[in-house]
Amino acid sequence: MTSGLLGQRGVVENAIEIEASSEAVFDYCTDVLREPEWNPKLLEVEKLTAGPIGLGTRFRIRLDGVGWSTTENIAFQRPSFCAATSASRLLDVRLEWEVTPTERGARLSVRTLLLPHGVLRFAQPILRRIMREQWEHHLRRIKAKLELTG
Repeated sequence: MTSGLLGQRGVVENAIEIEASSEAVFDYCTDVLREPEWNPKLLEVEKLTAGPIGLGTRFRIRLDGVGWSTTENIAFQRPSFCAATSASRLLDVRLEWEVTPTERGARLSVRTLLLPHGVLRFAQPILRRIMREQWEHHLRRIKAKLELTG
């Protein structure tokens, strides 16, 4: 699957090497119900669709400082690629997870495009910097969690 965000202006990209299988990394990262384990800003999450996580799966989430939003998987190719959108009152987000096998496990790349509404648009460069820093922390937590349980 080709990334829709790769190389696009304004996209924040972070990556990390994890000593776990591609399947384990992909499954953990695409299960929004598990996200509070690594994202302290995610206060509440509810799966809105029945069945296994896949294309079209939707979640309702509440993020600290953002409020409620709905996320939906718009691409899903286990164990290598997932893209999701999230819409809220203040901010829309496009997110891509790409997992590639390595000799010692997997490389997880996360690409995020922030689409703020209203006057928040003027803060987009600051929001990108904050998002890059937050993802650095998130990826370290994901790595620690998966390598501990792997």
